[in-house]
Amino acid sequence: DLDAAVRQQVLAAQSSVDPTSPIAESVRKAAAFLHKTQPSPDLDAATMEKILMVGRVNAYGFGKERQALFAKARLIAHSCQPNCIFVSERVAGKDGSTVLRGAFRACRPIAEGELV
Repeated sequence: DLDAAVRQQVLAAQSSVDPTSPIAESVRKAAAFLHKTQPSPDLDAATMEKILMVGRVNAYGFGKERQALFAKARLIAHSCQPNCIFVSERVAGKDGSTVLRGAFRACRPIAEGELV
């Protein structure tokens, strides 16, 4: 089942942050609010919190005010002084549908052996 596979991949993604941080607190509050106002038989509050945190930690922006999770892009190292940037574009899929594709582009010279 594709939905189950996607769910498993999302739940396996990196989502650890300092549990006392403002980000963790805001995600906890959002999950509690969603769980209370829009209960789901498939998602308990803890799972909802995990999914929201995965999105917060791993999502890349594309277009105007949108974000997406990219299975491989989420694995790239984070740096406060990055040597690359993420770009996204919509391309035609094999079946004529529109597919979102992301790529990293160097924004400064990258030394051999340096993490991207």
